[in-house]
Amino acid sequence: MKKAIISLLILSTLGIGVLSGENKRKVAFLGITVKETDRGTLIEKVQEKSPADRAGLLPGDVLTGWNEHRIENASDFLLNLYTQRPGDRITVTLRRENLKKKIKVTLTEKKDRYAELYNEIPLIINLFRLEILGYALDEIGIMVGNLPSTLNEYFEVPDGGVLVQIVEPDSEGARKGIKPGDVIYAINGKPTPYTVQFRKIMDEESEYEIKLKRKGRDMTVSLKRMESPQ
Repeated sequence: MKKAIISLLILSTLGIGVLSGENKRKVAFLGITVKETDRGTLIEKVQEKSPADRAGLLPGDVLTGWNEHRIENASDFLLNLYTQRPGDRITVTLRRENLKKKIKVTLTEKKDRYAELYNEIPLIINLFRLEILGYALDEIGIMVGNLPSTLNEYFEVPDGGVLVQIVEPDSEGARKGIKPGDVIYAINGKPTPYTVQFRKIMDEESEYEIKLKRKGRDMTVSLKRMESPQ
């Protein structure tokens, strides 16, 4: 069901055929966790023995570029990362203690629970900014995407939020009344300006007090993580 929903989203957005097994590919892995700050896209954690660790990236570094592309936010970083392949050698531009550095990194293969999902849509990453980190069908039955900052005022969320795109029928999210078009701006008291923060809370918590906007109204919805299917 979940893969079918994603496939329908892809097909309706791009009007392309179903991807064959021949088109699947391995997914690139860097080994860092990033977050949005007033300084920019900050490296929060570096996984030990990862490509990032071996290349010398450090927590506290601020990402500013990827090869010849500028990194504006965490979504830019993710989009650039998942257009690469394992074995690619890339150049990361960053700020470290007010010094600009360029560091070359050789990417390896991503092998976690999201790798299969990424593998299902390799061509889409190049063509459409599908926000993979907004995938929470397993936890509460919804999928969200980043809200363009130009729409923050329209949706009355000055600090940003994530836009609900899909609500799976009979899920925890559907039962508690979450609807497509809602904008989630905080969970458990923590702001969710981007899908990066949203995904982190989904991973770390099992109960969620969600603050959202719907047609100008503030609402609070309390949910619990659904049991994973066997």
